[in-house]
Amino acid sequence: MSEALEREFIRHELSEWAEVVEERLNAALSKHQVGITEELRKSITHKIIAAAATHQGSYQQIFSEAGRFVDMGAGRKPKGLQSESAKSLSIAKASGRKPKKWYSKTFYGSINNLINRLVNNYSAFVIQNLKQLEHER
Repeated sequence: MSEALEREFIRHELSEWAEVVEERLNAALSKHQVGITEELRKSITHKIIAAAATHQGSYQQIFSEAGRFVDMGAGRKPKGLQSESAKSLSIAKASGRKPKKWYSKTFYGSINNLINRLVNNYSAFVIQNLKQLEHER
């Protein structure tokens, strides 16, 4: 099978998987009641990067940086907390936020789904292309 067909297969599988991930991320925003939901929801997008010498395709998840802070529990200091005392506290305590794992658990939990798609659908893809080649001859 040609490299072009393999790259197309990978691009297609990444695109299909990316749509599912975006739906899951939006559902996680609602589930974890993230306060900046609408701004963050509008910023969630992805980018499929075409093949290069080092890889056959890649995926990039893009969203507002504020969403990462919510996921980590970092951000604003509690009112009345002096900056010196904040240095001695952990990041989560100093920020006054508890982490809301809307991104990390959702995204990284879906990577096995991508691996399964690539492994399981590749054989069907190869068979389909071989049948098409035989038909064309």
